[in-house]
Amino acid sequence: MYVVEFWATWCGPCKMSIPHLTEMAHKYGDKVTFVGVSVFEQKNADYLAKIDSFVKDMGDKMDYHVAADDENKAVMAKTWMIAAAQNGIPTAFVVGPDGKIAWIGHPMNEMDKPIDGVLAGTWNMRAESERESKAAEQAEKQQAMFMPLSKAMQARDNKAIVVEADKLVAAHPEVEMRVASIKLSALLQTDEDAGLAYARKLFDGIGKNQYMILLQASQALQSRASQMKNPDYNLILQIAQRGDELAKHTHPTLLDTMAFAQSKLGQTDNAIDSEEKAIAAAQKMQGVPESYINVLKKHLEGYKTAKG
Repeated sequence: MYVVEFWATWCGPCKMSIPHLTEMAHKYGDKVTFVGVSVFEQKNADYLAKIDSFVKDMGDKMDYHVAADDENKAVMAKTWMIAAAQNGIPTAFVVGPDGKIAWIGHPMNEMDKPIDGVLAGTWNMRAESERESKAAEQAEKQQAMFMPLSKAMQARDNKAIVVEADKLVAAHPEVEMRVASIKLSALLQTDEDAGLAYARKLFDGIGKNQYMILLQASQALQSRASQMKNPDYNLILQIAQRGDELAKHTHPTLLDTMAFAQSKLGQTDNAIDSEEKAIAAAQKMQGVPESYINVLKKHLEGYKTAKG
């Protein structure tokens, strides 16, 4: 059984997927042979040397078989990628013991499922193809459904955004969670009172037990507060506190927003406490950039200075 993956030295996403392919090659060992084939390289006399240098630089991160397509005839690109109507890389092909392609997709898109299925003899290529076709059809319908709202957003027409969001939710109530923060942000820039009313509606309604909606709502309110005539800091605090409860006190942005609202309400000690918790949460959360943590620390310094 084989996994044949297509990549190029100039492709950033390809480089990101290489360590994952190495992990999978180690995981499956002798059961599956992994081959990375360089395609679509820029044509020059040193293209093989460039590929060789790239592989050496990757070192142990690229620990599987590596090959290069023929520069002129591009046999692999034509007979695999182009023949399968695949024009984006990285792309992986899972080839079963029978020599037939069982799956095509991004190597980081749960590729272990088709591999495990083929190894176990339970993979149904036809059923999977039908499932993917239905998913693609549904995605097209979703894109068409959201197109008017997308156009309004691209035009930065806040009044049109509100109108199109309302039309969309009226026709498809199930999508309100997806457009709530978009509508709120637009409302706050066109009708402050209506925006605050909608924020309260979210707090009491669909956002009551959805911390992501509360996070987005509190962020929208905080970002617009300085431009509003009558910002409701109590509302911002209520929304952020409820979101913090739902997130089990682990989301730094909610804690930071709580601190912001508390400081505006004159609750300086509470703001300092919330900001310290925000910093601790950010330091524990994987992938949080140091620059964001520094912003939180700057906020904390401001609150401490205000306290005197």
